[in-house]
Amino acid sequence: MTLAPLCVLDTMIVVSAMIGKPNGSDAQMLSLIETGQLRLALSDAGLLEFVNVMSRDVVQQHFPLPTRVFRAGLTLGLMGTLYRPERYDWTSLSDLKDWWLLDLAFAAEADYIVTRDKKVLSAANKLGFTALTPPQLLKFLK
Repeated sequence: MTLAPLCVLDTMIVVSAMIGKPNGSDAQMLSLIETGQLRLALSDAGLLEFVNVMSRDVVQQHFPLPTRVFRAGLTLGLMGTLYRPERYDWTSLSDLKDWWLLDLAFAAEADYIVTRDKKVLSAANKLGFTALTPPQLLKFLK
């Protein structure tokens, strides 16, 4: 049996899945994880980043439907696998707040990093990771 690809999701992909279009590419990422078509790697640092972003007033004002938030939380908690990666220095990554993405992808031997952050996409691909946007990954998986 072939395992589904393992991915690391940037925090904003999860947030966009909750506040964006219910059938948008970011929401489809969570659906693929829910159905086991993608596996999800999690880390303490990534979950902390998610909690920090979710606690921002600018993000909280977008949640008229708490069921979407609850669904995303269940998807992360039930379908993700927790890793505890070492902290590495990724000198090619200009935003040090995104270090956890590369640390987690490296430790989990993830197939993909999924992000819309152009700086993360560039740095990750230069370092040999496969970093894609949600639409790119959806197209690739078809």
